[in-house]
Amino acid sequence: MKRILRRPGAKLFFLLAILGLADSASAQIGPSIFRGMTLTARYDYFDPSVRHQAVAEGSQMRHFGLVNPKAPLTYMSSFNWALGARFNTRQDSTSFIWRINLVDAEMKRKLLAFGFTIVDLDRTGPMERNYRWVNGRVGPGIMLGGRKFSIGAKAMGTIGAHSIILGRDNYGVLGQTADSTISGLEAGYRITVPMRIGGRILLHGEYSDRVLVKSPEPRFKTLSGGLRIAFGTLEGPKFLLLASYRQEELSFNNSDLKIDNNYFQLGIRFVPAPPKRRSQFDEEF
Repeated sequence: MKRILRRPGAKLFFLLAILGLADSASAQIGPSIFRGMTLTARYDYFDPSVRHQAVAEGSQMRHFGLVNPKAPLTYMSSFNWALGARFNTRQDSTSFIWRINLVDAEMKRKLLAFGFTIVDLDRTGPMERNYRWVNGRVGPGIMLGGRKFSIGAKAMGTIGAHSIILGRDNYGVLGQTADSTISGLEAGYRITVPMRIGGRILLHGEYSDRVLVKSPEPRFKTLSGGLRIAFGTLEGPKFLLLASYRQEELSFNNSDLKIDNNYFQLGIRFVPAPPKRRSQFDEEF
């Protein structure tokens, strides 16, 4: 434990975790702080670095009357956390990874889609450090169908304060540059196409293009797809099977260098039963 606490950012993580648990406990009606919290276990694989990781996640879902049940991928959550271990098979090493996010939301009202993120400190992704201090998203969105079948699309411009360290795990070709901290304004856009089938199956595809406006101006183009299948009664607790694939292209301003990476995730999520008095805006699953 002492070795873990010496790692950069670890003390901040544990402090935020304690504060988040205290907030969750005070917000619940009942003895359990896990009421309303989704729990996820997932496996990640990074190619071409050949790195594996096992991660446990938790998310406290909130219902504030802004989540449209007919719109897949709408949500509002607070105190999102993750703990896990990353395995480097080539070097036969294991490292501790973590994530803490205070607030994250994606919402839709009529023809407008919008979202925001507040303090997302992530060390579970392909980068060694991926910190979003604040991020806002807004743009047009359409949705056709109902609870049993719906399809839509949204295009959102994004802007926020960002700080990254790419790291040598998946960006080793950059040499010492991979160890540099790059902080500044991040701007770009994201197009998402979700489809819900039969109330239990959710498919989604997404393309994003974003740049960190700070030399050497890293630009990320990402194409991803995902599948989510619900098991259990729609009105009670349920398990979700999750699978996703992401392809990323990284380039830099005034440079011909391009780095391609691929990431795969497979997991299972437990979702507790929704409140007995469900709001008309509560998410179905």
